[in-house]
Amino acid sequence: MFDASVIAVPPTGLPPLPTGVFRLPLGTPEEQQKGCLTNNSQFEAWTCETSGPPMNLNIIPPGQIPGMQFGAAQLQSSDRIDGTIYGTQPPIMSPQKLVLVADLDDPGRGPAYHFSTHYDKIVVLQSWALPGGVRNGPNKRDFFPNAGFGNGGFRRHNRVEIGDSPWMCIWNNTFIEGFIYANMSTGFALNAASRSGGGGGPPGPSATATPTSTSSGSSSATGAPSSTSGGPGSAPTQNFTPSYPRVVKIEERRLPKPNLAPYCQQLHVFEDGSVHPAQDKNGKYILVTISESDPPLADFSSRTQSSTSSAPMIKARHEATARRHHSASRSVRWNTNYHGVAKRDDPPGSCHCQWVSQ
Repeated sequence: MFDASVIAVPPTGLPPLPTGVFRLPLGTPEEQQKGCLTNNSQFEAWTCETSGPPMNLNIIPPGQIPGMQFGAAQLQSSDRIDGTIYGTQPPIMSPQKLVLVADLDDPGRGPAYHFSTHYDKIVVLQSWALPGGVRNGPNKRDFFPNAGFGNGGFRRHNRVEIGDSPWMCIWNNTFIEGFIYANMSTGFALNAASRSGGGGGPPGPSATATPTSTSSGSSSATGAPSSTSGGPGSAPTQNFTPSYPRVVKIEERRLPKPNLAPYCQQLHVFEDGSVHPAQDKNGKYILVTISESDPPLADFSSRTQSSTSSAPMIKARHEATARRHHSASRSVRWNTNYHGVAKRDDPPGSCHCQWVSQ
């Protein structure tokens, strides 16, 4: 657990969390730091950029899993993903215990339900993103006549398509944690409450969420809303997954001494849709070991707060256009929170992502 302390006695009147399966739209990363990469030609291998449908957040209520007082949380792949999207892939994780904490990095957001685990972070990159691989064919990025997607064969640029040779980068044992703020509603939830004439406070448990599942795998990628039947002669009803109504912060970090070095392997998508490892001119698989150096664990725990008078207000901005000539240790974030309390930055030379649903 980073930047958090356990709340032993829950505050009076703390609202319960909505439970079930919800969409978790994260969008542009609030923070992106790539300092652990020591080879600038591999700068693209760590990214916080996401595209495609939002991932799902499964909140399992208290009592369903023994020993979990506040229930459990599970991040899942979206049930609307059709194929593989370039960028960071949704985490696949088993349900993790929720603990009530104070977020020391964002104390103004109030008490939060916290979960954490390690998982293998996967990043899918275009063929040109790393040196040493094979490239897609001429004009492949713009047109592939046999793709069969309609629109005259023009492809969707953020999706892995037939003929692509993507890199799949595996960051073994990446630390991930989430904060679900008990008293903070998202803008979507506040707008919905306003339209329905309700108050602006945190909503109670939702009755519209998809039924909870405790499966440790990702949900089925059908690419279409699920349907249920109300009995003979009735029309199927489509169940659209609602967005989670509380503000959620997700963070990823690389910590020192991972069990395996991160690596990238190049693949190729053939015309029949099958995917196989790409080979170089000598018939060997194309593998690249990522050069990584992480700060000592003590550097994470000893980070000190900057004074609010000297901390510059630097607006977090999108790093999708960052290239190898940028500093690999670049970190962009707000240095003070909404209440003027100083935030703490990750140590120099680390790799870190942060997203906040709003």
